Amino acid sequence: MCPFECWVSLRNGINKGAVAEQFVTQEILANRAPADDSSLYYWRRESATGNAEVDFLLPFADKIIPAEVKTGASGRTRSLQQFLKEKPQHTMGVRFFQDSI
Repeated sequence: MCPFECWVSLRNGINKGAVAEQFVTQEILANRAPADDSSLYYWRRESATGNAEVDFLLPFADKIIPAEVKTGASGRTRSLQQFLKEKPQHTMGVRFFQDSI
């Protein structure tokens, strides 16, 4: 059971991003085939003009699908766009979010 302070911070949005990422992590791991590698990967680029990080790199066939987790429909996907720009062989990305489309 989550203590009261934890519930209040989730309700106020303080830890929503971390909780959303944890939920998606658990779902990815739970829905993999038993023979699949259980490692999870992310992408990070550091530069003088700014950093970029994609939450998950999901293998699919011969491609890698970058995935971002956002707490709402209006979350920006700059890092996802940067990954796709720098890695043109990967042509699509995914954004997971809680709201309806």
